[in-house]
Amino acid sequence: MVQHQEQILMEQLKRARLQEQKTIMENEDLRKQRCKVFFNNEKQLRLRSPQEKVLEYFVFSQTLEGELFMRPTNLMRAMVPIFSPFESHLVRDGYLIGDRKIKRT
Repeated sequence: MVQHQEQILMEQLKRARLQEQKTIMENEDLRKQRCKVFFNNEKQLRLRSPQEKVLEYFVFSQTLEGELFMRPTNLMRAMVPIFSPFESHLVRDGYLIGDRKIKRT
């Protein structure tokens, strides 16, 4: 009787672990898809909008007086279409001199 209950508990634990792994994988796929859409939208904004609009989109913060502030990385992302934040190598149009090459296995 005790062994039977242990087997049932072990099976439930295995099912729970499998479900958790499946959920993690689904969440990762969803995150990748959202990133791809987001970076594509940013790319379209850069290509089709005037520079003032692009700079406003990438602004880091704004004072009460309306003064806009950007970090250097935000400015690079605004000005260079292929300069994307980390882990965004999914959607790139090219490379910059000095970019690390990503080895695909």
